[in-house]
Amino acid sequence: MTLRFSWYGPTHGDGRVIGGRSRDLAYSPAYIDDVAAKAEAAGFDMILLPSGPGCADAMVTAAHIAQATSTLRCLVAVRPGSVPPTILAKSAATVDHLSNGRLSLNIVTGGSPAELAMDGDHEPHDRRYARTREFMSVLRAVWSGDETNHHGEFFHIENASLEPKPLQPGGPPLYLGGASEDAIRAAAEAADVYLMWGEPSEAVAGQTSKVSAAARACGRTLSFGMRINLVVDRTSSAAWDRAHAMLSQVDPAMAARASAYIADSDSHALSRVQALRGQEHRDPAFWTGMVPFRSGNSTALVGSVDEVVTSLRRYVDDGVSEFIFSAYPHAETVKLVGEEVLPALRSASAVGR
Repeated sequence: MTLRFSWYGPTHGDGRVIGGRSRDLAYSPAYIDDVAAKAEAAGFDMILLPSGPGCADAMVTAAHIAQATSTLRCLVAVRPGSVPPTILAKSAATVDHLSNGRLSLNIVTGGSPAELAMDGDHEPHDRRYARTREFMSVLRAVWSGDETNHHGEFFHIENASLEPKPLQPGGPPLYLGGASEDAIRAAAEAADVYLMWGEPSEAVAGQTSKVSAAARACGRTLSFGMRINLVVDRTSSAAWDRAHAMLSQVDPAMAARASAYIADSDSHALSRVQALRGQEHRDPAFWTGMVPFRSGNSTALVGSVDEVVTSLRRYVDDGVSEFIFSAYPHAETVKLVGEEVLPALRSASAVGR
């Protein structure tokens, strides 16, 4: 199995503690440039650029990063409820050319109805995934065809054409996450990579098996990716000291906002992660300390390089071939992860571990 590794681009600002922000880690184009350059130098394949009310525009940032790097791909998060598929098809095709074919798209169907409403999106959970299926279908059609007509439940497209077509044949790869039956159906029908948040290995194995079966029923195969945090250091004790220090300055107001977001969310994947709070897990490196204070990617692996690599190998055995890592602060931790964790995992995969 060929493994691919991505780093996270904190376009909302970075931090050394949960809920903490320091002036030198606030969002700036220079800081994201630094994170991207260090990720490329450390051997990462891609950088994830998130979407949301607190983030800089992901597609614009990707166009900028493409000019400052030579091998790093950009995984751009986009929300079907905030942009028509034909408009996204054109901007993605443009950035695909600007990057020499180094663009992928993370289709973000939703999570918090209150947050989605900021962009005028008021569709309920199930209808959002139905819209996502249509959205991806229109993207594929516009990227590949000479003229597209589509009359669906959500989009009515008349004689749409696109030039230039994306540099990548058929368009950039599509990533999609979600744990509901609607999400799995959407991924099985149209995505290239099914994304998961970090859960215990046995849960991940069950999910990859379930989604693989759904894809086979559609005559397709999918790759599997995982987003997870790493708190890794030279020794296990040093890593755990860092993990506990990350929770040492949680601001009550921030914690209250996180709780409100979690309570408002209709995300099945978020519910699965939140259900892990307070449980004991077979893997001693698996940590849920951040889960009460984060709305999405909140689980982590904590330990020495060897301990973290051992845990990640279990996920590879479960079928995961792509990892998107966060490790705080991103510009300061990427070198260690890139130089020690990635080669060890690639080596293990090469010998069939």
